[in-house]
Amino acid sequence: MILPNYLWWQQQGYDWIKEIDNRKKFQLIYHLQELVLIDYFQNLRCRQILEFGCGFGRHLKYLREIPDLKVFGYDQSESMLASMANWAEPEWVNEYIKIGNQGDALPYPDNYFDVVFTTSVLIHIAPQDIKAVIKELVRVAKNQVIHLEPAPDYEVVLSAHNGSWNHNLVEIYESIGCQCEILNPAFKIQRLYKVLVNSNQIDSRYTPSNLFLNKLFDLENNIQITLDNLLQERDDLAQRHQILSQERDDLAQRHQILSQERDDLAQRHQILSQERDDLAQRHQILSQERDDLAQQRDSFKITLNEILDSRTWNTIQVIKNNSYLKSLGHTTLNIIQALSINIKSKLKAVESNFINKSDIAIYDEEMELWLQSIKQENQKILAVYVPTWLGINSATQNMFENCYALPEFLSKEQADYYAKIILSNGIKHLIIAGVSPGHLELVNSVKELNPDIRCDITWHGSYLQNCEDYAWSMMNQSVQLGKRGIIYKFGFAKKGMEKTFHSMGLRSEFLPNFVNRIPESANAINSENPQLGIWLSGISYRKLPYAMIASVHLVSNAVLNIAGAGDRAKEWADTLGVEFNYYNPNPIPREELHQRIKNTHLSLYLTSSECAPMLPIESLSLGVPCLIAPVSHWFEDDEYLHSRLVVPYPERPEIIAQYIQQALLEREEIIERYKIYIIRYNHWATQQVKRFIGD
Repeated sequence: MILPNYLWWQQQGYDWIKEIDNRKKFQLIYHLQELVLIDYFQNLRCRQILEFGCGFGRHLKYLREIPDLKVFGYDQSESMLASMANWAEPEWVNEYIKIGNQGDALPYPDNYFDVVFTTSVLIHIAPQDIKAVIKELVRVAKNQVIHLEPAPDYEVVLSAHNGSWNHNLVEIYESIGCQCEILNPAFKIQRLYKVLVNSNQIDSRYTPSNLFLNKLFDLENNIQITLDNLLQERDDLAQRHQILSQERDDLAQRHQILSQERDDLAQRHQILSQERDDLAQRHQILSQERDDLAQQRDSFKITLNEILDSRTWNTIQVIKNNSYLKSLGHTTLNIIQALSINIKSKLKAVESNFINKSDIAIYDEEMELWLQSIKQENQKILAVYVPTWLGINSATQNMFENCYALPEFLSKEQADYYAKIILSNGIKHLIIAGVSPGHLELVNSVKELNPDIRCDITWHGSYLQNCEDYAWSMMNQSVQLGKRGIIYKFGFAKKGMEKTFHSMGLRSEFLPNFVNRIPESANAINSENPQLGIWLSGISYRKLPYAMIASVHLVSNAVLNIAGAGDRAKEWADTLGVEFNYYNPNPIPREELHQRIKNTHLSLYLTSSECAPMLPIESLSLGVPCLIAPVSHWFEDDEYLHSRLVVPYPERPEIIAQYIQQALLEREEIIERYKIYIIRYNHWATQQVKRFIGD
């Protein structure tokens, strides 16, 4: 007897190719699967491979284009394989594709294929059959078996396709004497499982790099959210279109009714007009009759006077005038057509970091007036920064007296304009805080106009960011400008980077970040439960909140306040049952951020890579201790603060939780020690700034 789920695939195969084509338009995972398999089989030394459960051949179609690679397919659904006629030659199908019943032995000799693989197939194998299927896959494989199947923690819909299951592949392989390895995730809902069948075949081993898999995971994580939102917007628009269509039909029906009423009113108007004309004619007749009666009255008066004069009539009865129709009125019908009023609404433009070259007018009145004011004070140094880089924004304004925000991207025309007004207002020393393409364009422009102006760079990144194309490009361009003498000096917030640049013959200084504000005491919070805050400017591989959220779960009665960590952080916290006091998936303005920090007992900022992050010392300057990871120079010169605030294992929630509990108990003492520490530190940091801007 064939199980219902196997029967479903046998009967539904004809339509599955259309279903996959539709899914690929909106689900990124289908494209990422193909990238992983192409990378795997292009780099793995093998001659022939088998896809178990090949369906209509979605993967075979492109994998057979890899030179010197023979691809075979096996499936239990005739309707699925029939769909191959859409792309494959009949001769090729007859040679490389086999079909058989579920549970049959595979029609291939032992060790026949270098690699056997499945993609979203084992999820549809019933639990009582899975072990036998895997044994067959291992039997016909010479070197490896790989699977793209659901992640161990992924909850499948058991009723999907009349039966779906998430098997523990690691445990199943162990039961037959094989070791199954789960590689770094490349997708959210699936994992890449790798099984070495023959450990002696060294030349046939290959594992995709973690960097490649992580980048695919980030790609899906970032883009799939956007695709899901677009799908939701599409559905909302379709629903809105349906509503508007119904409203349109209702309006058409209403228009038809009003048109009929208009026609009825026009007919009524015609009738009334005819009645008006009839009344006018009647009025004319009555007027003539009135005139005739008036003439008769006058004749009667003459006759009456003659009678009176003859004294033949003693009794005169006063003759009263008759009432004549003085006027006739008629109703005028006015049909008023409603005029639609076009309401113009002003939308406040949201400043975007990525400004198109043609979107900014070549006139910045605010900057010109501001430069004129500092010119009057004989100020010669100007630091510019990107307004949306929040940490660099804060660090720059604490270091330098005269700072101005300019867009991240500038055209040559825009850079020339800003260069002219900077030089015309007496600036002799330009500092680029953080490095962006637009600000490097500005450096080139000011140097073209005045080769004697001094241009410096403050670098707020770390070596880990060199894996990012943007940071790598900016660093290379900066180094070249330094070697050509365009950049005079480099300042590094990451301790030790200045030594590397100094060894290349470039002027460089350690330029530590600092905050001038000193707290009076630990902030007082009116809350019985520990209020913990996680404040990020966005999610990246360097700033992930999940271990911190897990540590909050381990602290008794702790309540979480979080911003800038994205929706997945909320999902993770909900999964753990963490209670929220405040949640915002997006970064919040600095003024609001500081106010919310004041409403917490402790901040958490354990990141995997930083230069000298501003958030921890901003939090401490507000009277709120902050736990950090050992990735910067913070507190390395103070044994107490280092032992209380720097968590040695930032990926272990139970260790973070211990530090949280200790910091909550010692909040007042931590802030008091910080007050003493920061006076000395800020004096030293200020001297470093003076040293940097000096010769």
